[in-house]
Amino acid sequence: MKKSIPTVPWRWGEKYKVTEFIQNNNQAILEIASYIKEEGKSPDDIVLNLSHYIRDNFFYPLNNIGNPSTSGSLLRYRFSLCKFHFKKSEDYIWGLPCETVNFGCGYCAETANLATSILIAIGIPNSWVVLGEIRRAKDNSLLGYHAWAECPYQGKQHVMETTVDEKDVNILSPTSSAYQRCSDWAIQNNIYYIPQSRYNESEYVGEGPLAGNMVFLMGMPAKRVLIMGFDRTVKEQRRKSRKIRSELNQEARIVTRLLLEAYRKG
Repeated sequence: MKKSIPTVPWRWGEKYKVTEFIQNNNQAILEIASYIKEEGKSPDDIVLNLSHYIRDNFFYPLNNIGNPSTSGSLLRYRFSLCKFHFKKSEDYIWGLPCETVNFGCGYCAETANLATSILIAIGIPNSWVVLGEIRRAKDNSLLGYHAWAECPYQGKQHVMETTVDEKDVNILSPTSSAYQRCSDWAIQNNIYYIPQSRYNESEYVGEGPLAGNMVFLMGMPAKRVLIMGFDRTVKEQRRKSRKIRSELNQEARIVTRLLLEAYRKG
């Protein structure tokens, strides 16, 4: 079901629709797309090569205690102490795909946006960023909110897990397995995905009950939202931003560790 395109609030006060984070016409993205396309002989080769490119060239940023880092700073016109300078820091941001390319790192939403931008620039159909939940298969407990890329490979849709950055690990998994709690893949790894919404460069599509708030929820600790509700969590965020960010990063650490272990097993 198509929904109105939400605004991403995580850009130092700048206003962007979520679809604007798919930069398939950006020059940096087009150059990468051209390189990946030249290296592949078939659409499947291209998707596989792109998965290797994302896995091998972008790492998940960590802070000094090993938790995922989602903070960012904007610096403009800093010449000296005697001249005008400006710096604004945020605890949680969404970097644009071209920025992710420049920095060589990004957390789930950033690398998923990058991978999908390249897929669309290459011309791979039915390529999306998907926002949703990661849950344990055994007890269905919520582990956290997450973003991943989705695209066709070997005749069916696959998850491309862009947070896994370990050499030689296959980061592609069929959605028929990754999205099903009772699949062999989910049971073996005790983890599965629940899509809530998806978007590309032109549309935002809702799939689950959280779709309307999913973009905003990406900056919230999932367990706190589950216990306290959306509105109360938003109020808590405004009063205790640092605590909310700490909980968010701790959840992300657990999710990324479990996803790495799952994709190591294959």
